[in-house]
Amino acid sequence: MLAFFRLFSTRTSIPNRPPYRRALLWFFGSAEMLCAAHVFTENICTISSAEGPSMTPTLPATGSWLLINCMHRRGRDIRVGDLVAYRIPIFAHSRGVKRVVGMPGDYVLLETPGGPNPNASMIQVPEGHCWLVGDNLEASRDSRMFGPVPLALVDGKVDATFTSHNPGVSRKWSWVVNPFDEERQTGPAPTTLSR
Repeated sequence: MLAFFRLFSTRTSIPNRPPYRRALLWFFGSAEMLCAAHVFTENICTISSAEGPSMTPTLPATGSWLLINCMHRRGRDIRVGDLVAYRIPIFAHSRGVKRVVGMPGDYVLLETPGGPNPNASMIQVPEGHCWLVGDNLEASRDSRMFGPVPLALVDGKVDATFTSHNPGVSRKWSWVVNPFDEERQTGPAPTTLSR
């Protein structure tokens, strides 16, 4: 009986692989994981940090992490009121987060509302562009400074935020809500007719 177990154990033992084969398997396994991670972060979603006062009070000036939905890249299904991550057109390799105020064909005010110029003009957002503005108008460098942003520079829509530095705020992901979605879903307020 003991001879049977010895025979069985030698037949099912794992052969020793040469060291170079282990290294190749490790290398190709790591390369596959890196490629899958790259495809995921470029085409599905990514997490990025946000710094600066331009989006206060929506986002704090420091300690914000954003979940960016990359399926909305290049302006796909972007609407007025959405928060988007984009590449800043006048600063090479810089990225920002702003709110969409105008889409192609919309008319937008060139300057800050209530600003020093009472005769501020309006322009029509050109085809293939959007108008991006920060929620904190005084501290934001946005489309009022560099004009309409090409939709090709939009990296994605911000779906959720996580704040890590504010002691009074709970430390969890919170969904970003488009301020115009409630009105779109419910429609205009019903009117009553009196006789």
